[in-house]
Amino acid sequence: MIKYIAFLFLTVTLICKSFSQITDPSPYCTSTFGSTSSYPALLKVAMDSFISTTSHTPKPSYMYYNNLSSADIQRNDSSILRLTYNNVDQETMIRGWIDFNNNHQFEPNEQIIDIPQGSVGMGMNLSKQVAFFVPSGSYVGKVRMRISIGWHFADWPNSIFRLDSCHNALTNEYSAGETEDYDVIIGSTGIRKLTDHTFFRIYPIPFNDYLLIDYKGDIEAKFELIDLTGKTEFNYIRILKGTNRIDIPKLTSGIYIIKIIAAEKVFYQMVAVLSKE
Repeated sequence: MIKYIAFLFLTVTLICKSFSQITDPSPYCTSTFGSTSSYPALLKVAMDSFISTTSHTPKPSYMYYNNLSSADIQRNDSSILRLTYNNVDQETMIRGWIDFNNNHQFEPNEQIIDIPQGSVGMGMNLSKQVAFFVPSGSYVGKVRMRISIGWHFADWPNSIFRLDSCHNALTNEYSAGETEDYDVIIGSTGIRKLTDHTFFRIYPIPFNDYLLIDYKGDIEAKFELIDLTGKTEFNYIRILKGTNRIDIPKLTSGIYIIKIIAAEKVFYQMVAVLSKE
C-alpha cells in the first residue's frame, strides 16, 4: 500500500511538473532583461478561442506557458493575435515570432509582430490586434511562439532599443520587460474545427465581390465582415450546411476581419484581404 501511494504521488508530481509553467526555454534560446521592474507587462495574449491571462514577475523575466491548451493556426492562412499590455511609453516595443519550420530557432523571416518604439502607445491596459500569415511550407504540428515586450531607459529616439528573439541584457543597458512562450499547433487542411462535428472553409482569399463558405455543421451560423476600426461593414445571417455563396457589397480594398458566429459565440475569426485588382 505504501509503495502504491508513493508511486501515485510520484506520478502526479511528474504530471504536474510536465504541464506547469516553466522558466527553462530549452531547446530554445534564453531571453532576459536587466531591470527588476515588473513593467512593461503583457496582460493578455489571445488568438481565436485561445486566451492567456498573465502577470509579469520581475525575476524571471521569461516564462514558458506550456500548461495551456495550444492555439490552432493553419498553413496558408491568416490569423489575428490580440495583445493587451500594461504601463508602456514611447520607449516600449513589442516583437513576436513563431518557429514555423520547427528548427528550434526564431529566424528573421518568422517574425509575426513588430510594433516599434513610438507605436505601442502610452499608459495602462492598452490593446492591439496584429495580423500574420502562416506560410504554406510550415511544419505541421506543435511549434513554439514567442512574444517579447520591453523598453530601456535611454535617449529615445536617438538610441533605439535592441529587442530580438534571444534578447540578453547588455551591461548597463537597464532594460525592462518580459518574454512569454506558448505552444501553437499548425494544421494543413485549411478547415478549422469548431466542435467535434463542425467544420468549415472560407475561400477565395483574397476575395473581391463574393466569398464561398463550405460548412459541415448542423448549427445555423452567421457571417460578419468587420473593418480594422471595429465597424461591421456587412453581415449574413444564415449560413447553412453545405456551400454558401455570400455576395459582398462594394467596399474599399483593404484588410477586413471575418467572424463566424454560432450559438451566440464567435467560433472563428480570421483576417482577409479584399482586393479590387
